[in-house]
Amino acid sequence: MNLTTCGLTEEDVELIVKRFLQEKRDKYNAKFRVLSYRVDRLSEEPIGYLGDHYFLNVVLREKMVHYSEEEEEYAEEEYLSFFMKILPEQVPKLADYVKEMGCFKKEIQLYTHLIPRLQDVAIGTKPFAPRAYLTKEDKMLVFENLKVEGYRMVENNKSLLDYAHLEVALKTVAKLHAASLVLEERTKQPITKLYSGHLNENVYIDDEKYVRKTNLDNAIKALSELIKRIDKYKNSDQLALILEKFPAVIRKIYDFAKPSTRYRNVFNHGDLWNNNLMFKYEELDKSSRANSDAGLNIEGGAAEGAATAAPHGLPTPTGGIILDFQLSRYAPPALDVFTVIMLSTTSEFRALHMESLLNVYYDALAEHVAAQGLALSQLLPRSEFDASCDHYHLAGLIENCLFCHLILIPMNLAKPMMATSESFDDFIRNGATKVQLCIDSYEQDETFRTRLTDMLSELIENAFWIVCVIVSWIGSALLIEASLEAFRTSAISFVVETSYRDWNTKFPAVVVCEMRNMERIQAVADDLWGPDHDFAMEEVLNEISYFRGESYHTLNECGGEDTTENCFFSNFSSYARLVRSSCEDTLEECYWNDKPFDCCKYFQPMETELGLCYAVNSLQTSAKNPLKIDMISNKYTGPGKLRISVLTEAFIYTLGEEDVPNLITPKSEVLLIDYYISYKRQISIKDIENDPETKQVSVEQRKCRFPDENILDVHAYYSYSACSVQCRKDKQLKTCNCTNHLMPNSDPAQRCDMAGLVCLNTNYEELTIVIPSWSTGKRGVVCDCLPSCTEVDIAIVHDWRESIFNPEKRYSTIEIELSALPTERYKRNVVRGRLDLVVSVGGTTGLFVGASLLSFVEIIYYFTIRPYGTVFMRKIRTRLHQHQHQ
Repeated sequence: MNLTTCGLTEEDVELIVKRFLQEKRDKYNAKFRVLSYRVDRLSEEPIGYLGDHYFLNVVLREKMVHYSEEEEEYAEEEYLSFFMKILPEQVPKLADYVKEMGCFKKEIQLYTHLIPRLQDVAIGTKPFAPRAYLTKEDKMLVFENLKVEGYRMVENNKSLLDYAHLEVALKTVAKLHAASLVLEERTKQPITKLYSGHLNENVYIDDEKYVRKTNLDNAIKALSELIKRIDKYKNSDQLALILEKFPAVIRKIYDFAKPSTRYRNVFNHGDLWNNNLMFKYEELDKSSRANSDAGLNIEGGAAEGAATAAPHGLPTPTGGIILDFQLSRYAPPALDVFTVIMLSTTSEFRALHMESLLNVYYDALAEHVAAQGLALSQLLPRSEFDASCDHYHLAGLIENCLFCHLILIPMNLAKPMMATSESFDDFIRNGATKVQLCIDSYEQDETFRTRLTDMLSELIENAFWIVCVIVSWIGSALLIEASLEAFRTSAISFVVETSYRDWNTKFPAVVVCEMRNMERIQAVADDLWGPDHDFAMEEVLNEISYFRGESYHTLNECGGEDTTENCFFSNFSSYARLVRSSCEDTLEECYWNDKPFDCCKYFQPMETELGLCYAVNSLQTSAKNPLKIDMISNKYTGPGKLRISVLTEAFIYTLGEEDVPNLITPKSEVLLIDYYISYKRQISIKDIENDPETKQVSVEQRKCRFPDENILDVHAYYSYSACSVQCRKDKQLKTCNCTNHLMPNSDPAQRCDMAGLVCLNTNYEELTIVIPSWSTGKRGVVCDCLPSCTEVDIAIVHDWRESIFNPEKRYSTIEIELSALPTERYKRNVVRGRLDLVVSVGGTTGLFVGASLLSFVEIIYYFTIRPYGTVFMRKIRTRLHQHQHQ
């Protein structure tokens, strides 16, 4: 071969020889002179298509210090032989294919960085891979010639290995995997992070533009045609179904080839078939180790300087070595294990020896890991390995079909395909060409026909049942998931009801909260500080008693270093109680539908963040057993009307029975009451009716809470308004480590003193204004509060105001009435309850997997009661037998 063409220089040859002498003979300063070197093709037969393969034969003479030039001229010459793998640039289509896969680049990266480090990890044991003496420009690798070390490849064996060879192969693979595990444990990092990109997948990539995707699709077509020719399937009623499901089974290899998220991953070889395994036989005479071809290597390339031998009559191998790391990946060990077992055996052989072979591998792996001071039970427990074997068994069957439909093509049919660049490219990319070649091989070659029939039958029998079960369970799972999702997110529906003739409509809660009472403030101030007190303290007392979140006068008079006389700095709630009016001083002359009732008997005290209020028809009053007045409106009573007289300036709130007045109640919904004014307000109401099963649906599903589903401490019943009060209380505690003194049901120890009021005033906007979670750039508090399930929609229809001319008495009158009986209301229906979910899940499992409640009982029985019963009966029979014997 032209050395310039292959890119090998004299300096390269000297470097190769130097590295060889250093490693094999420990000669680190050896002086030598290369006399000549020659590159010879390994075989005239096609060896493989992922590279061209050659021998590099070197003649050298070692220099001796005491030799004269004349003596050195007659010194003994030495012959060295190396193996070369070169990018097949002389066949452009083939070279492009190899470059697209990145085979050479990957193998050069691995032999330059990762494999030497793994060999160092496994120091003290025989190497698992040949030594690379030169890697060059992503297109050349030069290795040691393994035949010199006594290694040879098993030939004429139909790509099958006997138990002894397979045992050695698995132990060698275990050595590679053990080094991978030990390296990761020592560095505490995965190999993919230590050597980023070195083990990226380059075979099974599900990308329409990738050439290997085309290869796999063509392989599916070829294998499908072979299935049609297998006797047991060609006339089967299931043939159409098998052919329909078969592509999906083969394409599972895309997922199998990815790093597992469930099982421990290691450095996987990825190409473990017969021609990538060499074995050492110490008993053989070296003179018998002659070079010969290794057969057609479709996936992996040639052996590094391989000598070949017949499989029968060989001595038992004493060692093994792995070749060609062009398709390596990062995956669980089971993928490599099943690849080498499946590709090297028949189904009959595996039925007899599979368990034993798995034990051989795991025991060897444990031994190599233990030699490095680690316990395999901690890195890869046997239970995890067995589980991964169950999972990757199908992957091995798939790999068997994908490899063997190529590597078993008889030589007389393979040669024309490899003869030219065009014929090779046609085979790789043209599905019809591959299909026809496989059909011809099946019809003409007994080995191809027998092996493909065996592996396809096993794959179908294993995978077809698995696929059917998986598809059934997937279908069942998808429908169950859809049912669960619908149950979680769409269990409730809202409708509008209009069948209003028989409705009873509750009148809303009416709450009266004193807004201001300067006469009370003056009287309390006189009692506390005498008639000559500083009148600025009355403003302080007003702010404290009717606290609304800000304290301008209080902080101005008492919050600084120079405080006004008579300032008070804590116990603000006591001062508020002194000022706030009693019910009798707030209300009089109450009427429901023009019928009088005792105001303070039914208007009960209510603690709110606005202070003490009085409410009728509310759940949130402070009374333990409040008296209720029947305030129902229906077709018999007509629209209800409430009329009251208020003796002080106040706020009037019209709310749902579970709602409470608070600082963020919209002002449009509040009546501001002043003296000598008669107010009249007409309202409309839309209630919410709940399906009786609504309470059985979770809060997350219905997205609301019933009043008795309370999670708050500020009020006894849940409502959106009560929740917002709780939210602001929590925010006050978090920001200022205290809460305002009017906060209902608050611990006196948590109420703010003067320093706390300063904090509340400083952070007024953050503590008072409620903003939505999606709002950005605004100041406020986010309150994630659900609405009440019984929330009432109250709308103002019309407001009137008239003056009262009665100089003898200061008061105001308020009349609140329904403008009309409601003709619509909302209805919350349960469309997917728990029973519906049970029926849906039961129907789905029955449809797809034929399961019923009894099936699950049987499963529990099979794995619990039955084993116990079996053991118990065995003991009874043993005792009975012993008794009879006696």
